[in-house]
Amino acid sequence: MLAVEFLYALLAAFCVGTADFLSRFSAKGRHPAHAVLRVAAVGVVLAFFFIALTDQRFYLPLDMLFVTFLAGCANAGALILLYAAITRGPVALASPLCALSTVLLTLEWLALGVYPGLYAYIGIAIAVCGAAAIGFSKKSDVGLYSPAHKRITACFALGAALLFSLRLLVLQYHAEAIDVARAFFYMRLFAFVFCAAFLIFLSLKSPGPEAPPADKDFKKNLVGLAQGVLETIGIAALLYASQFGHYRVTAPAVFSCFAVVTALWSVIVLKEKLSAVRLFGILLTMIGIVTVQVSS
Repeated sequence: MLAVEFLYALLAAFCVGTADFLSRFSAKGRHPAHAVLRVAAVGVVLAFFFIALTDQRFYLPLDMLFVTFLAGCANAGALILLYAAITRGPVALASPLCALSTVLLTLEWLALGVYPGLYAYIGIAIAVCGAAAIGFSKKSDVGLYSPAHKRITACFALGAALLFSLRLLVLQYHAEAIDVARAFFYMRLFAFVFCAAFLIFLSLKSPGPEAPPADKDFKKNLVGLAQGVLETIGIAALLYASQFGHYRVTAPAVFSCFAVVTALWSVIVLKEKLSAVRLFGILLTMIGIVTVQVSS
C-alpha cells in the first residue's frame, strides 16, 4: 500500500474507533438511535458543505440512489446495534466482535461465487478462534458485567458486524460507479431518515422515559457532535483510501484496527481489565482479519 493510502486507513481506524467509544457516553440512558441520529446529521451537514464548496453536483442516478439507500440503512442499523452493545457490556468484547464484518464480507463474496485463496480460509479460521477467545474470557469482566449482559453485548456486536459487512458488500459491488463524496452524503442522509423514522415509530408504539435534564442532554449533544465529526472524517478517509484498485482490500484490513483503538480507550478511560486470554483473542482476531483482507 502506498504511504498516503496507508495513513488515510490509519486515520480512519483512529477516528472511527474513538467515535465508537464515545457512544458509551452519548447513547447512555437513551435509545442508541438518538446517538446515531446525531452522527448522521453531522455527516450530512459536513458532506453537504464539502460538495457545495467543491462545486460538485448533488445528482446521482436512480440506481445509485438505491445503492446508497441500502448502504445508509444498513449502516444506521449497524451503528444502533454497535452502540447498544457498547453501552450495555464490555467495550473490549463488543468492538473486536464487530470487526469481524471483514470476515463476514469475505464469506458473502464467497456466496456470490468469488472464491478466496487458501490463506483467506486460514485467516477466517484464525479470526473465528480469536473471537471465541474474546467471548469466553472470564477474568476480564469479573464483578463488572453479568453473563447475560455479555451475551447480549456479543449478539448485538455480531449483528452490527453482519450489517456493516452488507453495507460494504453493496458499496464494493458498485465501487466503480459511485462518487465518494456524493455517496457519503446520501448514505448519511438516508441513515438520518432511517433513524428519525425509527424513533418516531418507537414513540408512537410506546411513550419513552422523561427527557434527561437540560445540562446532561447538552453534554450528550456535545459528545455526539464530536462523535459525528470523528466518524465522518474516519469513514470519508476509508472511502477515499478504498477507491484505489487493490487498496479496496488492503485499506479495510488496516481500518479493522478500529477495534483495537476502541478497546484501548476502554482500558484507559473505563479501567476495563484485559485478561491474557482476551488480549490474545483480540490480537488473533486482528491477525485473522488482516490475513483475510490481504489474501482475498
